[in-house]
Order: sequence, then structure tokens, then C-alpha cells
Amino acid sequence: MLKSRRYLINAFLNLWNKIPTSKLRGVAQLVARVVWDHEAGGSSPLTPTKLES
Repeated sequence: MLKSRRYLINAFLNLWNKIPTSKLRGVAQLVARVVWDHEAGGSSPLTPTKLES
């Protein structure tokens, strides 16, 4: 089992190292945006900021 785990880790790292840095940056930005949007709502429900007259 240890050999198969090592094989999987090495396979993952080999694939990871082949991904261009620009793609990784894009993924990181997407994750950051999703987290930001999720946290922006806070614990209270979202309410519209535009007041109707």
C-alpha cells in the first residue's frame, strides 16, 4: 500500500509541475473571489441598497 501511495503522490506532483503558473494564478483568483463573495454576505441576509421612493 505504501508503494501505491507514493506512486499516486509522485503522479500528482508530476502533473502539478506541468501546469503553467498562469493557470494556477487563475485558479487562485477564482477561489479568492468565491470566498470573498461568500463572506461579503455576512451572517445576516442580503438586503437591497437601492431605496424605492
